[in-house]
Amino acid sequence: MTSKKINPIDRNLLASCKDLCRQAGKMEEQIISRLNYIMETIYETFQTKLKYWYFSGARQGSVGDFFEAYDGPMIGSFELSPFIDNCAIINKDGEEWWLEDGIPTRWLFEDFEEELAKGKIIYLEKIARDKTQKKEKSLQKEKQRQQVLKKLTPAERKLLGLKTKGE
Repeated sequence: MTSKKINPIDRNLLASCKDLCRQAGKMEEQIISRLNYIMETIYETFQTKLKYWYFSGARQGSVGDFFEAYDGPMIGSFELSPFIDNCAIINKDGEEWWLEDGIPTRWLFEDFEEELAKGKIIYLEKIARDKTQKKEKSLQKEKQRQQVLKKLTPAERKLLGLKTKGE
C-alpha cells in the first residue's frame, strides 16, 4: 500500500501556527482569570471562602480545558472546594439558578455582581414566602380536619379509631 504524497509545508505555516497557539493561550488565560473572579465572587456572596476549583478531568496542577466545559449558555462540569449547599439565586430573567447548573456564559461579558447579590436576596425571600405559605396551608388543613372531627358522633369516632371525649 502506497501513501498519498503530502507536499512539504511552508516554514511560515509552522511559525504562524506557533504564534496563533501562543495568542490562543493568552486569550484562554484571560477567560480563566475572569472565571476565577466569578467563582470567588459567588463564594464571597455566600459567605464562604473558595479554596480551589477546576474543570472535571483536569490534570494535577491545572484548571483543565475551558472549551471542554463550555456549552453555549453555561460553563459547567467543574469541581469546587468547598461545595456550597443551597447556592441559588433568582437571576435577572426571574429564573432559579443553582451553582451546580454551571456558570452562565454571559457573566464572562457582563457585570454580574448586582444580579448575584440581589438574586440571592430574592431567592431567600421566595424560600421564606414558600415556607410561610406551606405552614399556612397546613394550619388551614388542620383547622378543616378539626371542624370535620367535631361533627362526628362518639360511635363514628370510635369506628375510626379516634379517642372520644372522656377517654
